[in-house]
Amino acid sequence: MDQRLQFLSSYQKKEMSLSDLCREFGVSRPTGYSWINRYKEVAPEGLLDRSRKPHGCSHATSEAAENAILALRSKHPSWGARKLKARLVKVQPRVNWPAASTFGNILHRAGLTNPKQKKRRTTPCSKPFSEVTAPNQLWCMDFKGYFSTGDGTRCDPFTITDAHSRYLIRCGSGANIPVSRVQLFFRKLRTDFG
Repeated sequence: MDQRLQFLSSYQKKEMSLSDLCREFGVSRPTGYSWINRYKEVAPEGLLDRSRKPHGCSHATSEAAENAILALRSKHPSWGARKLKARLVKVQPRVNWPAASTFGNILHRAGLTNPKQKKRRTTPCSKPFSEVTAPNQLWCMDFKGYFSTGDGTRCDPFTITDAHSRYLIRCGSGANIPVSRVQLFFRKLRTDFG
């Protein structure tokens, strides 16, 4: 503010040109003209810093649209942003409704949303079978879930591993393996691996 008042007093004395004056104060000529014009309009108060905040937002959601969203939500408290938007578009198709994310922001500002609770994660167990101390003490079997092979046939992998060494003892495949076939796998493996 003091620098601007000194600039204007020097300008009114007309001791130097505006270009030289701006150069001495380290401002551009448009800034110098701006200070002069603001001082002429509202005196010293015109030299105060002005807010750079925009006067409005051209794409802001209108108050009427927000009220319609909140009114429909009060009628249907379990509906989310996408469902509210779909209903309002269906009922009033000529209105240019905002995006579903904006619906969500409006509901959040009004305190009508329940943020998802973060799931508590358990720490991974690095030794799931710590009580296993020797090979062949415990075997693990698993049906891995099917997948399609290159020729389009269904493959249902079935694996048996040793819990101590993580050695893959058997890997079989087939569609819908019956219990009797699994029992045959185990009988054969007992004779092969003990």
